[in-house]
Amino acid sequence: MSGYRMKQFGNFEKNWHLVTVRFRKDTDEMRFVYANALAWQSLKNNQTDYSDGSGFAKVGIKTQSDLEFPTSAVPSGARRVQFMVRDSVKHQSTDGWGYALFDSQGKVFPGHQVDEPKACAACHAIVRDRGFVFSQPMTSNISAKYIETSFKTDIAFEDRPFDLLPQRVKEKLPTGFSFVRAITGPLEKKLFYGTLDEVQPLLALEAEKTGKPSILISSDGNQFSAVFFDKRSKCSSLSKSTPMHGIHTVGDKGAEFYEANFCQAVTH
Repeated sequence: MSGYRMKQFGNFEKNWHLVTVRFRKDTDEMRFVYANALAWQSLKNNQTDYSDGSGFAKVGIKTQSDLEFPTSAVPSGARRVQFMVRDSVKHQSTDGWGYALFDSQGKVFPGHQVDEPKACAACHAIVRDRGFVFSQPMTSNISAKYIETSFKTDIAFEDRPFDLLPQRVKEKLPTGFSFVRAITGPLEKKLFYGTLDEVQPLLALEAEKTGKPSILISSDGNQFSAVFFDKRSKCSSLSKSTPMHGIHTVGDKGAEFYEANFCQAVTH
């Protein structure tokens, strides 16, 4: 993807700055985000005009329960490593950023190596005013916390009639809704399997805000990602969160499904 190979990034996890740690509740995955020196300098100065050569890496780590401490989750092996590299000339077609995705062995995932960076760029357009960078640095002292910053999103939703959805999509959604909230625009025209997973937090926000199922579906209807309220599950009354169910297709043909329950923080 974007012409990069894993070996070009060397021991990034030792030589780059740790920006932040995320935990995906829907996939039970830890994500460690790193920035090289150029990208780190821009982050520290709260700049969004990243210079060419800036680079980010994200390592997705599977988790499992700690047998000696069942309420905690511990690392259980890497799933994938993702990179984004700034080159305003080389990557003009993807907003100046190149993208690469590798498995835990450093091999490129199967797929269309030209279209997939375009799908990544469409997703990162969500945070255009952050320089297309999602991650924000946590504080560096012992009281580490996420630095919340506001941003505008280029992602638009529309009401889409439930009855007009493909049958295989309707079968996976709860009944009783005349409309769902569907992402419209470039993202639905340029997506690949990675987008379907990455977009679920955004879908969860929309579903929590509107009370309707929220969905991203490809133009051909083969691939989709959806999040909706799950009345069968419960969240802690202390967490001020809403039980959600996330589902997305797996693979280019969307023959299989990945499903998970999680709790979405209340935002209103």
